[in-house]
Parts: sequence; structure tokens; C-alpha cells
Amino acid sequence: MSRSETVRSNSLVKPDSSIKQDALDCYRVFRLNLRKMICDFKLVALTAVTVGLSGNVLGEGTVSVGATPAAAARVKLEVVIPKLVALQVGSSTDTVDTLTCKSTIEIGGNEITLTNQEWDGITDPETTTPLPDGVASSPDISIIGGTRWRAQINVYALGGAVTITSAASKRDFLQSSAGDQIALNSIGVASAGAVSHPSSLNGGSTTISQNGNGIVNKSGSWTYNLTTSSTLAAGTYESTITYTATIL
Repeated sequence: MSRSETVRSNSLVKPDSSIKQDALDCYRVFRLNLRKMICDFKLVALTAVTVGLSGNVLGEGTVSVGATPAAAARVKLEVVIPKLVALQVGSSTDTVDTLTCKSTIEIGGNEITLTNQEWDGITDPETTTPLPDGVASSPDISIIGGTRWRAQINVYALGGAVTITSAASKRDFLQSSAGDQIALNSIGVASAGAVSHPSSLNGGSTTISQNGNGIVNKSGSWTYNLTTSSTLAAGTYESTITYTATIL
């Protein structure tokens, strides 16, 4: 090999120190790129967590590629209407109407209204059939003659048909403070209009159908009639009837 060829060949070979420097430079570049990738990953993760905790609603997202790409995303619309039911029995006040029937005392067909009124000792005093007594508290409560009281009924509901149930505080009787009783079924109830009365005053039920579209808006009246002919002990006989309207 000529001297010129030897010199040319040696010029193509780097010394060991140069090779080590190149390797070190490559390693440094690799580490820098690795650090950048880690930082970018942390930034993306932090951004995702921040968005997730911000309370914002994230929508649906899709990606499409191709000659004619088309991406579809959806949003759900929701309207919430709560169920509602309202029931009025009698007057539209915040008090419970009292339907009172009161009898009088007669002797020989004449009403006793005074104390120490004359009595022949022969003709027995008699109680008359109890009749509605008192002044109606509103046009929704009225005396319609005989032994009958009439109460206006209104039902309104959003959410479907309505069931009305009845419950009597004294169960199957009206009771006086002395413990005397009148059978609850001695009071009959007749319905008129679009709202029927429950099947009984205690433990009864009735269903009011909807007008349409889940709405109930109906009115009627209930007429209470005392039908007992029994001789009753003196006293005030009471029972409170609670009507409860429930959407089916």
C-alpha cells in the first residue's frame, strides 16, 4: 500500500475520543426528547383532569376520515314536569268544614224552646229528625233541604288518573264524648258531576279518569244525608272523614 493510500484510509477512521463524543451527544438528545415527551404527557393529563373537575359537561365526539368524512355527535334534551295532585272538599278555606245536623225537642208537635215550659205529664217529649244546622261558610257548602248537606268537590292533577280514598277518625261510627255511637253507614253520600265519592265513608275508594295528556281537571259535588230513624241519646256525635287523592 502506498503512503498516499495509507493516509486516505486513516482519514476515514475516527479516533476513539471522537466516537465517544458522538455517542454522548446522541444520548443527550435522546434524554431531551424523552423529557419533552414526559412533559407533554403530563400537560395533557393535567388538562384532562382540570376539564373533568371544572363542572363543564363534556359532549359526545366522533372522528371520521375518508373521501367524504362525516362526524356525528349527539346531545340529549330533557324537560322534567313533576307530578301534582290537588283536592278540595267543601269550602276553599284552610279550615275543615263541619256539617252539622241538629234535632229539636217537641211535645205534641210543638217545639220546646223555653225552660220550665208546661208539660201535662202524659204526652211524651220527642226528638225531631236531625236537620242541617248553621250557616254555610261558603257557596261550596250548602243545605239543600231535608237532612242533606252538599259539598263542592274539585280535583286537579298532572301525571295521570287519580284515586281518592276515605278514612274515618272513629272508623265505623260517629261517637259522642259519653261513648254513645251512631253507625257511620247511617249517613249516605250521593255524587253528582265528574267526581264520584269513594265507595264508603271509611276505607272506600274511587278512581277519577284523566281528561287527556295525563291531566285531571274535574269538579262535582257530594251530598251527605242522615238516614237513621233510631232514638238517640243526647250528645254531639262526631267523626272526621279524611279524603286522600293519589296519582296512580
